[in-house]
Amino acid sequence: YRSSGVDKAACEAALRSFEPLMRRTVVASAVGATPKEDLMKASVYEMDQGMMISSASAIGTKLKVAAHIGNFDSLGVDLVALCVNDIAARGAETLFFHDHISTEKLDAHQVMQLVKGVSDGCVEAGCRLLDAGVAELPGVFAPGGFDFVGFAVGMAEKGKLLPQREAMVDGDVLIALPSSGLHSNGFSLVRAIIKASGLEYSQAAPFDPTRSLGDALMPPTRIYAKSVLALARAGLLRGAVQVAHGGLEHCFDAVLPPHFSAQMRADAWELPAVVRWLAAVGKVPCRELISTFNCGLGMILVVPAASQEKAMTMLTELHEEPLVVGKLVSCSNGAPRVEVEGAQGSWLMLPELGVSLPFPEVLSSLQDPWTVCRMKVLILAGGEGVSAMQALFSATKVPASAASLVAVASPDPDSQALVLARANGVKDIVLGEGRFKEAEFFCEGLDALDDDLGSPTDAGAGTNGKVDKSANAALDFSEQLDKTMDELQA
Repeated sequence: YRSSGVDKAACEAALRSFEPLMRRTVVASAVGATPKEDLMKASVYEMDQGMMISSASAIGTKLKVAAHIGNFDSLGVDLVALCVNDIAARGAETLFFHDHISTEKLDAHQVMQLVKGVSDGCVEAGCRLLDAGVAELPGVFAPGGFDFVGFAVGMAEKGKLLPQREAMVDGDVLIALPSSGLHSNGFSLVRAIIKASGLEYSQAAPFDPTRSLGDALMPPTRIYAKSVLALARAGLLRGAVQVAHGGLEHCFDAVLPPHFSAQMRADAWELPAVVRWLAAVGKVPCRELISTFNCGLGMILVVPAASQEKAMTMLTELHEEPLVVGKLVSCSNGAPRVEVEGAQGSWLMLPELGVSLPFPEVLSSLQDPWTVCRMKVLILAGGEGVSAMQALFSATKVPASAASLVAVASPDPDSQALVLARANGVKDIVLGEGRFKEAEFFCEGLDALDDDLGSPTDAGAGTNGKVDKSANAALDFSEQLDKTMDELQA
């Protein structure tokens, strides 16, 4: 991420340096006012009437992608979601929202798109858009440049704030609500990877050929406020976090007590195709994926183990797709706040393509992320139609792809995969000159071994020539495949 121009350590240090300046602004007129409580994303201000919660945010460099494709419709929803989700995670209901657009030169259509998105987001979140401001700042921005910021204010009853750290115990369940995509974080790294890959935003997305690359990156941040507040009001929540700034790795930093950490299982959910593609093309280590992206999870809820079933049922009734992704565990002070177990193994597959690329080297690589070391890959295909093969051909043609597709092999001479290989200029190979085409050839041998020989070790002693031939079929097939891969150095 640092190589793409973002120094997260410097940003965190700057935020810590602001704390004394914020504390000196506390005034006696606010009862127990805490302008910034433990670096929570949504700030708390205590008053006699209740607890006022505020949150401010900006879109960041996702603006640049929107500018490339000329579509700003969803950015306003992003802006609202970033604020209201943080407020909901404190157990508060958002009352109103303000946005402000600063631009080099006013484009009436563009700002209308932006504010329309804010209005849509406010309707979904159930809050009022109280003000929308615009300022022209010639000389501050490059031509076409602009910034888009907003803030929201909400209220909560006293004693109802989240997180309830004192109530958290070992074994509390972590229930996640899926994200719609990248949401609004990590786009400096995303843009750097795309630039290095040589792709254009107008091209088909390698991980989703049904959409352009630009459109595939733009789904707006989901708004979880109503679902989170429903659980909070039912007394089922001990904490909630929006997975945004700092990715999965840092989302729990200000929520958990110092003696607890979030233990998550990578096999509990599927890493989005866009993140797998970014990891492969950009050679992004697994730990940096976790510290930069939401990795498919937009909101994580801390629920008592005894309330898990009730919470899951309620979320499903609210049209969510909840996932149990882990639990709280005791830890020593200073231990990582989040551990994602099994990420190196569970996140290597490309299930929508039906293949496994050489991701272990990609995810653990400490090389220069733009130094592409392409590994030769052979695809072994069956006789059925392979609908996702074309997407894989396109993905491996990208200059920065981690894989170089050298051949497609199949035991079936009529395989559709071989036809696609030839159409894409990729070497096609029929294994065993077609003698492995019929699956019955293998199955008959196994049945005959069971019936006539009693055990596989007796195969060589059989007198039935058909049995001997079938019994050796699997070995013969394996040898043919190994020989082909050796010849191709794949």
